[in-house]
Amino acid sequence: MINKKLGKTNIQVSAIGLGTGDFFWNSDLSYTDKIKIIRIAVENGINIIDTAEEYGKGISEKIVGEAIHDIRDKVVISSKFSPQHHNYKNVIRCCNESLKRLKIKVLDIYQVHWPNPVIPLKETIDALKSLYQDGKIRAVGVGNYSLREIKEVQKYLSEIPLFSIQMEYNLFERTIEENGILNYSIKNNSLLLAYSPLDQGQTSIISPDRKKILIELSKKYNRSPQQIILNFLTSRSSVVTLIRTTSKKHLLQNAQATNFELSKEDIILIENTFPIKYEKVPVNIIKISLKGEWNHSVYNTIDEAIENKFKFTPSPLDLAESLKRGDYLKPVRLKCLKEPSKKFNYELTGGRIRFWAWIIAFGNQSEIPAYIREDYSNLM
Repeated sequence: MINKKLGKTNIQVSAIGLGTGDFFWNSDLSYTDKIKIIRIAVENGINIIDTAEEYGKGISEKIVGEAIHDIRDKVVISSKFSPQHHNYKNVIRCCNESLKRLKIKVLDIYQVHWPNPVIPLKETIDALKSLYQDGKIRAVGVGNYSLREIKEVQKYLSEIPLFSIQMEYNLFERTIEENGILNYSIKNNSLLLAYSPLDQGQTSIISPDRKKILIELSKKYNRSPQQIILNFLTSRSSVVTLIRTTSKKHLLQNAQATNFELSKEDIILIENTFPIKYEKVPVNIIKISLKGEWNHSVYNTIDEAIENKFKFTPSPLDLAESLKRGDYLKPVRLKCLKEPSKKFNYELTGGRIRFWAWIIAFGNQSEIPAYIREDYSNLM
């Protein structure tokens, strides 16, 4: 458990939290069984539940609300508003609508889901301050912001602390260790809410040598590899990992991930086994994946990206302006092509909006920071 001062109340926040994003609300599990999963999580020591208005257009919040209606005092509820709703009136409206769906009077943590460079940051933060002062929320958080933006948020919050920062963090994506965000969260006593801590379960693309080390540690501590990973991440004093599962077995297993302590030597071993390693790759040798990691709609040309017909917020054009200011979130994800063509060596699987924003900002002869995966699934 992690001690944090939430509003005027000192509470215990579990180092393992439950996320209810796309994989959860959109799963084949029945509505009733999803409620049961949340109840089981709370019964087994997980007391922070993370949701958002964007997840299923409010479905996730309704599930959470049903699950915690009679155990409200045992949980910390975190929700988020979408980037297209960053103006003052919309922030207030979205919060009120989230409260209704959750059937609660006050949100424990209300977070900015993603930045929106089109709307002045001060306007968004002023709305959050108003909600805080009116007692509608107990704490303020942000998600997917650069360190510069995080510092600007805290400046506008003034005496109100920035309670949480939500970022991707796993063995493959450790950018927050390098760009200063993890150190900022520790120094300023902010929670680092780590989403995708198990990298969406993509163990098939871990090299045999790395997988062997995880298995050896698993045997040494009599814990699963997933428990080893979650324990490693939460060994950072500010980190709370947000797991997403609809499996009772996996939920119970992950809930016990902090019931042991990795040695300092083994923490260093994991750090060295999974180094922060990305490369600068010419954008013109990267092929756009038609599916990517999330099966979301994609743009296949720069003209489509500039048009932004899917109305992404921020748009590739807006994000390009942020990139020019140095607000780079994290490297894109690439996969080595099994049969490289004369033109392409890699396939873009993650960060497609950032990819087009980068080309708009720096041109089609530039090099983009990228994590490169190789597929070892046939060797497992």
